[in-house]
Amino acid sequence: MCFKPFAAFAAVVLLPIVVIQAQPNLPLVRSWAEMPIFFATANAEHYQKSGSFLYAQMQQALNQKGFSAVLGYEQRLTRHWFAGISVIPSLPGNDLNQFSYSLNGSHTGQIGKWQLLKQASYTLQSDLVRLIGAPSRRDYYHVFGLTAGIARNFSIGTQSILRPVLSYQANIFLRSDIYLRTIDRTRAQAELAWFPKENYSIGVFFAQSTEYFIALGRFDANGNVIEPERRLNLNTALIGLRLHLLLNLQQVENRKQMRMLLY
Repeated sequence: MCFKPFAAFAAVVLLPIVVIQAQPNLPLVRSWAEMPIFFATANAEHYQKSGSFLYAQMQQALNQKGFSAVLGYEQRLTRHWFAGISVIPSLPGNDLNQFSYSLNGSHTGQIGKWQLLKQASYTLQSDLVRLIGAPSRRDYYHVFGLTAGIARNFSIGTQSILRPVLSYQANIFLRSDIYLRTIDRTRAQAELAWFPKENYSIGVFFAQSTEYFIALGRFDANGNVIEPERRLNLNTALIGLRLHLLLNLQQVENRKQMRMLLY
């Protein structure tokens, strides 16, 4: 029984992505960022009796410049289905000044004691492009995403819970200004959260964010190939601490499903 959730997770999420991204006709080059990025993250959710909730996330990079925030609302349609909307506001001072609006639909299910979550999303994203000697402009593009997660609660004593979460997200960017692959960005994440009480947790997460490109070939003055056209995978390791507050949770029925935290 313990193996079935992981088999379903791999079959539904990982295998199709590997097949789609294979492109065996092109050589593969993997490149890692020079160092991991460390984050301090705070999440807060305020629940209604129905299980719908408002949420906010703030995230600060610790070893480089970068602060982000997310504001959103999730409507609980049935016991297992949710629909949500969120915004990432434009924050002055960041290297890339951008904002985005997202719509998503998600479903929670269960195999044995393991909780499964599947989510589909659409995002309209805008980047502020600063040009030398010319007015700045905003570029708009569309992002489609699929996310899957698996989690389980392990009771410790009478009140506290230890909750491991594995998640995988794949995004497709509809842009014409860069040469992209079929799937353009993925994020694999493992998180371990400790709930001393059911309304807050302290956790640590480890993630690998990968951007997928096709790098054009390079040639010398005589037309000889220096580097062929190739698949380029850019990997970045992400490590963070998280404080998670679940406000007004006690009135919600089936509230163990409220801890997935995939936004």
